[in-house]
Amino acid sequence: MPSHIAHNKIYKDVFSELPERMKKEHRYTWSKYKIFAEGHDLIYSFLLAAPHKAIKYYKELPRIRDSEIQALSINYIDRLYESNQLDETKLFLYGYLIHHFFDAKLHPFIIYQTGDYMSSGEAGFYHQLLENMIDALLIKRQGIKPKSYLIHTLVNTTESLTNDTRYVIRESFYETYGYEKFDKLFANYNKNVKRWLLVMMHDPWGIKYYASKPFSTFIKSIKALQACQFRFDGSEAEKYLNNERSQWNNPANKDDTCNKSFDDLYEESLAEISSMISLLDEAINDKANNNEIKSIVPNISSTHGYEDPTLKLVYMKDNINIRRK
Repeated sequence: MPSHIAHNKIYKDVFSELPERMKKEHRYTWSKYKIFAEGHDLIYSFLLAAPHKAIKYYKELPRIRDSEIQALSINYIDRLYESNQLDETKLFLYGYLIHHFFDAKLHPFIIYQTGDYMSSGEAGFYHQLLENMIDALLIKRQGIKPKSYLIHTLVNTTESLTNDTRYVIRESFYETYGYEKFDKLFANYNKNVKRWLLVMMHDPWGIKYYASKPFSTFIKSIKALQACQFRFDGSEAEKYLNNERSQWNNPANKDDTCNKSFDDLYEESLAEISSMISLLDEAINDKANNNEIKSIVPNISSTHGYEDPTLKLVYMKDNINIRRK
């Protein structure tokens, strides 16, 4: 949460907050770092990476994505020391964690506002539209017109993972989730996502937008087919970001209330994640034990921020009436 622009921005902002000792090391150049900017969203993108497995594994995706992040970190780090490419191998883990904990901080707010994003009805559609609006706003704040944004440049696919890194990814994901050949999924996704963003999302002349209008009902039912997602002007998101700081609750717990805005949550997540990555890097360098790793990486869901991934999303605001004109 939200979509590509917001995740790319948090990665870049976290990178800027890293200690100088990390940024001076070659592995922390931005071009290398952003290879992993999609993090665990790639798990929801089987259609880009392994179409033949999409139906088979679809119901398992929330479990893989939202649970056991602490166990995954420990299993990954245990194998990380076997790698001859420690620099690159660490970066994959950091990218995955940044994405997970950014979602854990922002998802409760977005879900409260729009409804359960796993819903096959309008709630899922609203969730996607608000994410798109926020992305458009973040582009506008940079002084860029959303419709001409080169979204496909966000993904760096020019470098392939080393065999060492692929081994650590493959074995740690299998041990944690029982999922085989996750390294291959990631490699395939990295190759295809750039093409997908270019074909589906880049629409500077509005051709895809206007050509898709006659099929709007069908497109709304399949979120991945919503072309030209940045044709909002950016300002449309402002009224949904709680800038007035009204009280809202976690959609999994009505007693967990908050009055923070989207921007408040973003800044809070930036501070927390930057600190976590810095501490984790020190711990890995010092070959910390599992208990020390657990003290740095909390075992929380990226959907609602609690440890129990089975909690139901039931305490949500009525769907806000976001509709594409």
